[in-house]
Amino acid sequence: MARNLRFKQGELVEVRSTFKVLSSFGGVRYGPDIRGKITANSTLLPPGATFLTLSDSTEAGHQQNRRLWVEILTNEGPRVVWSNVFKMRQIKEENDHAV
Repeated sequence: MARNLRFKQGELVEVRSTFKVLSSFGGVRYGPDIRGKITANSTLLPPGATFLTLSDSTEAGHQQNRRLWVEILTNEGPRVVWSNVFKMRQIKEENDHAV
């Protein structure tokens, strides 16, 4: 289940294809409010986009129902996002067995 995924620092994560980008002028903030960190807007998270995690998944407080969040690196800098937006990125392995 996507809401229980825990990511580690340095992993590549991909935005799920079922994630709906909410449209408004500045986008909708999609992450916890944490002092000293910037929350990502939904416009930064198009389905299929890949991001690098800068921190391990962390549990939010009881005000946010203990949801998991992660810090990612975007083109605009580090942002915090709810973890249920992402899935693990599939790494394609090269077949080096040339005959």
